[in-house]
Amino acid sequence: MAALSEVNENTSTFMTIVPKNTSGVASAPVSMSYRIDCETTGTAIKAETSLTPGTSIAVTVTPTENRIITSSNVEEIRCLTVKCVYTASEDEIQEQLRWRVKNLEYAI
Repeated sequence: MAALSEVNENTSTFMTIVPKNTSGVASAPVSMSYRIDCETTGTAIKAETSLTPGTSIAVTVTPTENRIITSSNVEEIRCLTVKCVYTASEDEIQEQLRWRVKNLEYAI
């Protein structure tokens, strides 16, 4: 399993999404959306938000979205879930990107 990237709390993060169709080929879907959740606390950070479909999409995660929710946590895991719909029959693919948000109160 690959190590998760790590960002400091209250810091912007930049994610690049390259949607791939059911064949694994980079392809612009008919529609796209994403949401952000904190897996550590079970908190919804950002509700499902539409994206303009394309073959490479940049999403900025704001400092507020990378805030520490529970101050006693040394770190929290964020998950960005991307939903891509490829056809009128609603063939849907979902992918997830995860990263660690480091609580600077515990930084040495």
